[in-house]
Amino acid sequence: HDDERVRRLASTYAGRTISFGIDPGADLSVERFDDRDPDRLTATLVGGSRRFELQLPVGGRHTLMNALAALAAARAVDVPDDEAASRLAAFHPPRQRGEHLQLAGGVTVWDESYNSNPAAMRAVLDTVARAGDRRRVLISGDMKELGPDEVSAHRDLAAPVAAAGVCLFIGVGPLSAHTVEALAEQGGVEAVACENAEAAAQLVLERVSDGDLVVVKGSRSVGVDRVVEALHDDRGGAA
Repeated sequence: HDDERVRRLASTYAGRTISFGIDPGADLSVERFDDRDPDRLTATLVGGSRRFELQLPVGGRHTLMNALAALAAARAVDVPDDEAASRLAAFHPPRQRGEHLQLAGGVTVWDESYNSNPAAMRAVLDTVARAGDRRRVLISGDMKELGPDEVSAHRDLAAPVAAAGVCLFIGVGPLSAHTVEALAEQGGVEAVACENAEAAAQLVLERVSDGDLVVVKGSRSVGVDRVVEALHDDRGGAA
């Protein structure tokens, strides 16, 4: 409902529609939400004349929008809002799509290695910015299939990376090297370019310290999931 183009499209459909969004005009809308904790999110939702609570074990405004879409789909098949919300409270992200791994030494890994695009990267960075007082390391693989704007799309990441408080940025692949270049020009963030995921994994093992938040984001074809595997093999589960 927050997207005017979608509202116009819905108005042309003669059948039943269910809208969702932050906007209070939606069939399912948000009265308030708290996304200050990157590991959880709470919200009060409004469906018609009823209010109900939503608690998610993952953070980020983008996660809230996904949850609203799921609740709208549940409502379409007549699942009560409260029941659908209680099921969402037990949600666990699938592998490589927002998994949080707790490793020895207090290192937290956010595994977002399955896919990447500019909008998804900004959503992740917006969540990372709320990560509290801890050192942030971001490993970012090339974003694929962006067409003629691929170089500018990678360079444009420099500002949101810095705004999220990232201390060390590791770009993996020839396109991510443009992000590293833009960060070097901008200053304020240590940035290193790696040719492939294996080189990035070795660098991460050398540079990650106890208590760090390590975010791994990249298109699957770049193989940055190997960075996650290397960290897990090196540090194991939380001690």
